[in-house]
Amino acid sequence: MTAGRDHFYRELHWLNEFAATVVQDKALVKMLDWWRLRKARESAVAAIRPYLEYSVNRVGRHSLDNLNPYAVGFLGMLITLVAQYKYPSLGTRTIGLLQMEAWAELTKNNADLIGQEISFLSLNADPDFQGGCYAAKTFFDEILRKELDGRAFGDVQIASQVQSDQISAETMALERWVALYECGTQ
Repeated sequence: MTAGRDHFYRELHWLNEFAATVVQDKALVKMLDWWRLRKARESAVAAIRPYLEYSVNRVGRHSLDNLNPYAVGFLGMLITLVAQYKYPSLGTRTIGLLQMEAWAELTKNNADLIGQEISFLSLNADPDFQGGCYAAKTFFDEILRKELDGRAFGDVQIASQVQSDQISAETMALERWVALYECGTQ
């Protein structure tokens, strides 16, 4: 029995040393950051795309000014909130790259534009940019966090009410999107 326990502890010690070495290996850390970046971008795009497509279908892509400070703040913050909610250990550089890639994928605009724009608007404390960031936080807290958790809106309902509740929850989410995003981008 003691020999088995000693073997177990030797294996556990070796595993701990291996884990410590792996964490210190910068190449592996960068690879894990790259993987988290890709997964976080996919999560953010998947969560935001249906709302953005709703707006494009409703008012047309040409009517949405995704480069105005409010829209830049709103989308940039919403991308960040979704990504950090799903992957809380993302670093600052990773988030910057994530914002650029996800924003470009969502808006069909050049990714290089948005990185500079977010930095410029943030450093200058642009009030429209900050308003967009605040609105994104509101939308995330009211709508997206619940969707990401897979929770229904309100209490659990009986089976016959589920379909009507889903429709009303979806309608409410779209109305909040229009009020918080579209109104600031036109």
